[in-house]
Formats: sequence, structure tokens, C-alpha cells
Amino acid sequence: MHLVFQADNLIEAHIVAGVLRSCELSVHVGGHYLQGGVGDLSPAGMVCVYVIHSEHIELAQQLLTQYLEQPVDPTSPIEQSESGQSFWQGKPA
Repeated sequence: MHLVFQADNLIEAHIVAGVLRSCELSVHVGGHYLQGGVGDLSPAGMVCVYVIHSEHIELAQQLLTQYLEQPVDPTSPIEQSESGQSFWQGKPA
């Protein structure tokens, strides 16, 4: 597994993981129990998103850069693959 994102909290980590999964990348969110161990405090860097396959690191970094720099328009249409799966609009060409 390869670290691609350190989230501020679990919600952010799962949103980022969802963006990557929508582009068919295998990801893992780690640190679920670490954040709960400190109560209501929100220490950064405890919850991380990992890409499973090393060949997906570069694509994951591109998607995360695009996701973090450009807000997604919630009214924009969702793209669909040939298999009928929906994808986030930020998927690079």
C-alpha cells in the first residue's frame, strides 16, 4: 500500500477514497481507531488514504490534485462507463 493522502478526519478520508474508487482505483482508509482514541480532538495526519497498487499512485495524485484545487459542481452530469458504472466528472481523459 502506498500513502497518497493524509486526511484531517474520517469523513474527509472517505470522501477522498470515494473519489479514487469512482475512477476504479483500489484504495484503503487507515487509522479509523486512532482518531477515536483521542476523543473529540481532531489531530491531523492520523487518518490516511492508501492506494493498493503502485501503478495507480500517479493517477491517484493527479485526481487528488484536481479534486483539491477545483470544487466539484454538484449540478454537473455524471459520466458513465461502458459497463454502466457512474464516475466522478474529475476523471482525467
